[in-house]
Amino acid sequence: MSNNFVYLTREKLVELEAQLKDMKTNGRQEAARKIAEARAHGDLSENSEYDDAKEEMQMLELRIAQLEQTLTRTRVIDPTEVRTDKVYI
Repeated sequence: MSNNFVYLTREKLVELEAQLKDMKTNGRQEAARKIAEARAHGDLSENSEYDDAKEEMQMLELRIAQLEQTLTRTRVIDPTEVRTDKVYI
């Protein structure tokens, strides 16, 4: 992963932190429930619901890891202090 900073407003930072918290609690619980429900349907080797639920859990964990990585590189900016006379990178 790159060590470049991610510049966010305070509001966007709060939004991403709330999204991460929701994914870690509600998202993981929902994914685990789906896996358990699919597992209850029987033979896992021919159970597409189980495969889909496991894939959904993997995608959720990937998104959680990406958000955590982004948040570790975040620098908060105040939009009122950003000059608008030039384009900055």
